[in-house]
Amino acid sequence: MKYLIQKKIDSYFNTKLEDHKKELAVMTEKAKYDISRKPFDFEAYAIKKHTIYPELYQLVFEVPRKMSVFSYLKEVTFSERIKEVEDAMDNLLDYFNKNELFLSKDVVSTYWVTWDLIMNLHGYFYIGEENRSFVLEEVSKIRKEIEILKEVMYEELSYSHFEETKEKV
Repeated sequence: MKYLIQKKIDSYFNTKLEDHKKELAVMTEKAKYDISRKPFDFEAYAIKKHTIYPELYQLVFEVPRKMSVFSYLKEVTFSERIKEVEDAMDNLLDYFNKNELFLSKDVVSTYWVTWDLIMNLHGYFYIGEENRSFVLEEVSKIRKEIEILKEVMYEELSYSHFEETKEKV
């Protein structure tokens, strides 16, 4: 009787042990797959980010450059120039919207601050007042915000180049 009970207990634990081994094998395979996929995903993301950031920066930088000419324009060329500014703004917004998924939260929030400054100055052009110093001052604010955006982008791009970061590992 004791022998039968011992065999039954052994059988029960051996079955449990085999089931646990199977579960561990499945978990191990999932972990191996996940580990092998992560470097590929990171590399694809980093390449995309390295492509998007310079183009986004270029498009952001172009808008205040086009806006600054309003500080010395005559009425005749206003409609022609405002069209150039609006085209640049449309290109910027389209590019941002297409690629926002690949941007960090810091870049997105800095972009929106910059965009708000651009929109404020854009609205001023339609008021019709000619205040050269105001335009230059607002363009200067936009450029300062673009510098902040540039620093955020640079910092993020340098992480993937394995440069020294703020956080020590």
